[in-house]
Amino acid sequence: MACPDANVVQGLILGRLAPSERVATQAHVEACATCQRLVHALASNTVLAPAAPAPRPEMPARVERYQLRDRLGEGGMGIVYRAYDPELHREIALKLLSPTAAQGDTTGGTQARLLREAQAMARVAHPNVIAVYDVGAFESRVFIAMELAANGTLRRWQHGRSWRELVAAYVAAGRGLAAAHAAGIVHRDFKPDNVLIGSDGRIRVTDFGLARADRGYPETGVLPSGMLDVALTVTGMVIGTPAYMAPEQLDGAATDARTDQFAFCVALWEAIHGARPFAGRGLHDVRAAIAAHALTRGPGSGAPPRIVAALERGLAAEPAARWPTMTALLDELERASRSRRRAYVATGAVGAFALVVGAAIANSSGQPRDVTAPGPGGSAGGSTTATPGVERTVPTGCITELTSRVAAGDLVLARACGTVTVEGAVTIDATLTIEPGVVLQFKDDASLYIGWNRRGRLLARGTPEAPIVLTAAGEQTPGAWDGVHLGSNADGSALAWVQIRYAGSVKQNPSNPASLVIQAERITLDHVTLSDGAGFGVVAVNSQPSFASPISGCEFRALARGAMQLHPAQLVGVARDNTMDADAPIEIIHGEIRHDTRMHAGVRYRLMGNVGVARAQNEPATPTLTIEGGATIEGTSGCALYVGYGATGTLKAIGTPDRPVRFTSVDRKKATWAGVRFYDQTRDSTIAHAVVEFANPGDGGGAIEIDRGAEVAIWNVAFAHLDGVGVSARKDPHVTLASLTGDDVVAVQRIAE
Repeated sequence: MACPDANVVQGLILGRLAPSERVATQAHVEACATCQRLVHALASNTVLAPAAPAPRPEMPARVERYQLRDRLGEGGMGIVYRAYDPELHREIALKLLSPTAAQGDTTGGTQARLLREAQAMARVAHPNVIAVYDVGAFESRVFIAMELAANGTLRRWQHGRSWRELVAAYVAAGRGLAAAHAAGIVHRDFKPDNVLIGSDGRIRVTDFGLARADRGYPETGVLPSGMLDVALTVTGMVIGTPAYMAPEQLDGAATDARTDQFAFCVALWEAIHGARPFAGRGLHDVRAAIAAHALTRGPGSGAPPRIVAALERGLAAEPAARWPTMTALLDELERASRSRRRAYVATGAVGAFALVVGAAIANSSGQPRDVTAPGPGGSAGGSTTATPGVERTVPTGCITELTSRVAAGDLVLARACGTVTVEGAVTIDATLTIEPGVVLQFKDDASLYIGWNRRGRLLARGTPEAPIVLTAAGEQTPGAWDGVHLGSNADGSALAWVQIRYAGSVKQNPSNPASLVIQAERITLDHVTLSDGAGFGVVAVNSQPSFASPISGCEFRALARGAMQLHPAQLVGVARDNTMDADAPIEIIHGEIRHDTRMHAGVRYRLMGNVGVARAQNEPATPTLTIEGGATIEGTSGCALYVGYGATGTLKAIGTPDRPVRFTSVDRKKATWAGVRFYDQTRDSTIAHAVVEFANPGDGGGAIEIDRGAEVAIWNVAFAHLDGVGVSARKDPHVTLASLTGDDVVAVQRIAE
């Protein structure tokens, strides 16, 4: 088509064109440099009124196999729903192209962009990037099934937070961006609205709808003045939020990873200062402020000058003047944040504690000094100023030893300081941060207690390339040291890419040796490797009937004698690999599974008490326990697995003919455990291709008991060595029994009507 006149282009900017005309005009503008310049010129001098909201489309009940539950949000391109995947038994987020965008997409460009978003996210496997599970089409509309992060956006979370909390959260998001850059992807629309927080507290970058793998791709338009917070739509797709755009993006020039860096610095500056760095009535003014580097500072945030300086460099108008990489900026922010952490050391004992450091840090007058990592130049030391209200730079040093006499106060074990020796029972009722690559060597029977008496946290976040290692200092034998203990006051602790070796002292804890002991309710464990320990790998102890939230993202790899004992609420995501000893089961103490949970093939799960599957109070979703073929559930004497007691619950124990699910007793010699019981609030449950043996319900009932109203299907199940019958159930249309073999298989109507 010929170039449209200025009125038509103005209508495109204002969103006033009919769908067919809008699509044709957008397609032309994307391919025409002359019209792109016209868009920029008109946009810079136009004030937009928000378009009237379109009627909200009705939510489908199902998209392919996914069951839609409620609407989470809507953008210019698609609608995001909370959905349920019945095959994998988990909640997901499902992004579906909106009907309006689909109707106007005569060229297929919008659908292609949504597919590009899925491809971009799928190329980045990182904890701080939303994971993509599936992509497909529904009624000619593209959808993406992805990881659900249901705790809102970073923008909503950041209000009222300290500068230190803000820096930590944004650094996590920045790690996600850096991973995208490493995969050759530029996000091009980073802002706090496009960062989500999961129920586990983990930060995740999302909305890669503008991502490009080919760097230097020119943007096709910007928003006019007065609408800095409104996303520009071209061909039905968001192409950026001008308030966070780098100047090269505003000018329609080539973009690269440094473009994301600029947007990141705008967002963090805004979070810290309460105002964006470049002020102006419209984009023309903002663009001029960027060129002049005229920064706007909001109310005092308390952030140290070093952090402000790092952001100022990232906000440079010229990409070459910014940080060379996103990682370089993030590393500087972390160093600057640590430089404000103070671990004071006095010449005498501080209470009952003292801090032992690699160098003589306390000065002759006994004044406290910082104990942190060296500065960016790599050397410890610096000048001191006593000017009130001005940031001080004081001598620093490395922590190389922790003893039972440890000072109160937050501590950082820095990457640059290397190995740390631990002696005795070290108790830290503060935040202990361990950087990637640090090695802690524990002397005989030494141990680390966090949050035991008062509030404390362990933040040990390694990386695949630089894991954190906790190991024995002397003879490397099982149980050489006493392990890590997270007390009831250690909520919020997080371990990622951590290796714990040779822990679990039988001498110190003869009844309950373990590499990792957890009493706190909210802990995040990710890729925690337990090897060569004595007793249990993990013991989780809690007197409450269920945890407030599960331990999430767990991947325990245990070698010989590395068993785990967990509360049922902590089973979410727990896995074991084939290196584990066959005699090392995962022990599950009494309680209820209140979240979707999977028991994995090749793993033995031992019921140490009655374990239930039931929805928690005030939780809308019914939890599903999925047991894979090849998994073994073994009950101790008198213990049962029950479903749907007091609240809805679902069990899916579905094996295969060659890999059945096995329900058995611990000793496998006599009928001792109480079997599986389905109560009246059981929903959509199945046991198939399974073996049920050595069960004794205690009242002559069934190894599988089904209450009236329970929705259960039992088929291809073999029973053996029972004290009672195989299945005890009332005649009920909700119950299906088929292909059952073995001892006293079925007693239908055994319970009196």
